[in-house]
Amino acid sequence: AVELPEPFPLFWSIRGIKLDERGFFKLAERAIEQLIKRYPEDHINVINLALLFRAYDIEHAIHILNDASIKFKEPTEQALILFIKGLYEMQNKKFQIGYLNFEKAIKLGKKEVNNPLVQAELAQFSHPVLDKLLENHHIK
Repeated sequence: AVELPEPFPLFWSIRGIKLDERGFFKLAERAIEQLIKRYPEDHINVINLALLFRAYDIEHAIHILNDASIKFKEPTEQALILFIKGLYEMQNKKFQIGYLNFEKAIKLGKKEVNNPLVQAELAQFSHPVLDKLLENHHIK
């Protein structure tokens, strides 16, 4: 038998998304959790888990991001986590907390707002509080 190397992490991230799209949320969750176990140093996998949960349980998605903000300390990692966490808090009607997290993310790494994950989330949510924040910091 030929032993094939494990596909790279992006394959499993995409597979998780596709499983969820086809109605297999639990399998998608399991795929991403396996990625987190195999690559615990990669903050993107934890963010992907939060993205998966957003549609089903936004409170749990925020909880995942809270834990991630404790574990991952690099400014760019923190910024990405806080951008998404801030957006989710605003979606969850916690505008002040969301605003503060989003503003903190801007201070840590304004360029991370251009990350495709943040851009995809921004495309799905609009609110005057968020619009004003983006305008104040000259973010389009």
